[in-house]
Amino acid sequence: MLGCAENDDINMMSCLKIKDPGELMQKLPDTEPRDLVATTFVPTTDGEFLPDDPHTLLETRRFPLKPILTGFTLDEGTIFLYDNAPGFSLSSESLITHKQLLEGLHLVAPKASECAIKAAAFIYTHWKDGEERYRNAMIKASGDHLFLCSVAEVATRMAEAGSQVFAYIFTHRPPFEGAPDWIGVPHCAEVPYLVGNILSMTGSNFTDTETETILSQRVMHYWGQFLRTG
Repeated sequence: MLGCAENDDINMMSCLKIKDPGELMQKLPDTEPRDLVATTFVPTTDGEFLPDDPHTLLETRRFPLKPILTGFTLDEGTIFLYDNAPGFSLSSESLITHKQLLEGLHLVAPKASECAIKAAAFIYTHWKDGEERYRNAMIKASGDHLFLCSVAEVATRMAEAGSQVFAYIFTHRPPFEGAPDWIGVPHCAEVPYLVGNILSMTGSNFTDTETETILSQRVMHYWGQFLRTG
């Protein structure tokens, strides 16, 4: 893609270091269909630290049996929707249409067939009423696809193999100032509580600092207990 040698890791790294970042960004759109998350998070299977593809390692149970702590927030997908998915904006209620929902689902799963996209739209809106149902369907579908399903699969496979698995769902909405209600409890919402700096967050609107402090202490206790005892 950038003219660097592919069969020599050292020369490739040297080549990449002197490339213009702008050239790389111009090439990226041509590598994969457009999707919701512009940055691709994929592991590097180097044969040493990561000996094989993660899916293969899970299926063959070739991983150490270690206790794990994992989890997700209530609305994982919202942080990736504004300015990316059709009809979503921080300055509005983002009440999208059915057509925009279909367009958004294509961004969530760009390689899915049209039939699969329509089926997903039906599943996430079935028996739902109200003008917000398409927006909420997009929020749940994106969160499930990007995070929840993967977390559940890894946790299940490791538990089946004998690892101790502890999982959580974080449902408390941080005191975001100016954020619309549909943002909910987004990706990484629990992190400020975990590291203990929730009260110093810029742009936060606190009405009950005692409650926020108690929750932060509780989250830190849970993680600290896991680190100490597994």
